[in-house]
Amino acid sequence: IPLSISLDGNNLTDPDMVVRRYFEGFKGLMFEPGSASSYSNPPFVMLGQIVAEASGQPYIEYVQEHILAPLGMENTDFPYSTEAMIADAAAPAFPATQVEDVITMVDQARGLGDGADFIREVDDQFAWMNRYNVMAAHGGLIGPATEVMRFAQMHLNDGELDGVRLLSPEAAAQMQEMQYSTTGDPL
Repeated sequence: IPLSISLDGNNLTDPDMVVRRYFEGFKGLMFEPGSASSYSNPPFVMLGQIVAEASGQPYIEYVQEHILAPLGMENTDFPYSTEAMIADAAAPAFPATQVEDVITMVDQARGLGDGADFIREVDDQFAWMNRYNVMAAHGGLIGPATEVMRFAQMHLNDGELDGVRLLSPEAAAQMQEMQYSTTGDPL
């Protein structure tokens, strides 16, 4: 998905296009349903589009209005949208010896030859990346650990935090339940 990541301030790919391209290349099931599991980002983009269609509002707006705001997650968003986010966000860092590998990986993922633009600074030990955004339902939620903990606390408190209920106790319990394959192995 070429533009599922983009430097902060630049546009990302339209999620409808991502879903269409995913299904154009879809060859069928990788395994019998329930027998195994495999992580893939495009289906999460599709789930985001389902949320948008069912709610009648774009996925990002839905998450902001129905999850982040009710939980008081003021410095968590998909783009860097507050001064605190911009000033306090830690830049991704990695060993300086991996700079060329990271540039190649970004170039391959985006197909635009701009991987070097994602690198902000390199010293003798580390490289730091510029701020970038990831397509919303594909990932991309940015925020401090203190606010992520509010989200986790809501889940661990049966779907409620500070008098705000986002999930029914039954839904919260289902989300925490171990899933097993058809052979009984944990997924």
